[in-house]
Amino acid sequence: MTSNSPFAKFAASIAASALLFSSAAGAENRAENAAKTASASAKPATKPAFTVQMRKGEVLQVIASELREDGRNAARKYGQNAFPLAQPHGFKRLGQLNVHRKVVSDFAPQAFSFYSWPSQ
Repeated sequence: MTSNSPFAKFAASIAASALLFSSAAGAENRAENAAKTASASAKPATKPAFTVQMRKGEVLQVIASELREDGRNAARKYGQNAFPLAQPHGFKRLGQLNVHRKVVSDFAPQAFSFYSWPSQ
């Protein structure tokens, strides 16, 4: 893969707009502990949550989307063009959590979307 390939360009652009976490040893325990902590302190969910099963070495990508009215068309176009380039390389959408209210912060994403990449 060269740095000029469509996949490399996609990977570079998505890396700039997302947080990447490795699912190497211990990630399952961290996720399980976080889920237990969140469920113990949260009110019952009105909709079912989703779970993520990953293999050692896979990469979990979390995208926090802050959609603006003036950016909706650009975001839609980006998704329609970029994601199909990545899917043949193992990029998969795992799920999404919508944000209904924030507690603290000026950062106000409408959703957190979860994606995975295969182990290299």
